[in-house]
Amino acid sequence: MGFLKSRQKQFYLPEPQTDFIFSIISEEFGILGVLIVVSLFFAFLYLGFKIAINSQDKFSKYLAFGLVFQIIIQAVLNLSVVIGLIPVTGYATFLGVIA
Repeated sequence: MGFLKSRQKQFYLPEPQTDFIFSIISEEFGILGVLIVVSLFFAFLYLGFKIAINSQDKFSKYLAFGLVFQIIIQAVLNLSVVIGLIPVTGYATFLGVIA
């Protein structure tokens, strides 16, 4: 659609500036915006694991790995919700967990 010309943020999305920012980025910047966001997450994952592997003591390794893994898992879940792979209401229902 072009920069600042997104239609989804006007009528469809409840909070476009928070959880559904990826849909706005993809609508306004297209495939290039999507590739930039995903490549930044991959770069964060790579650099975080590189830091974890090169750490001297076990605490630093586990801390770096845990922080990177937690952020990446949240990003993957958020992007999965935005592109429709898992439901918005919660992934526990999707995985078959009885709530």
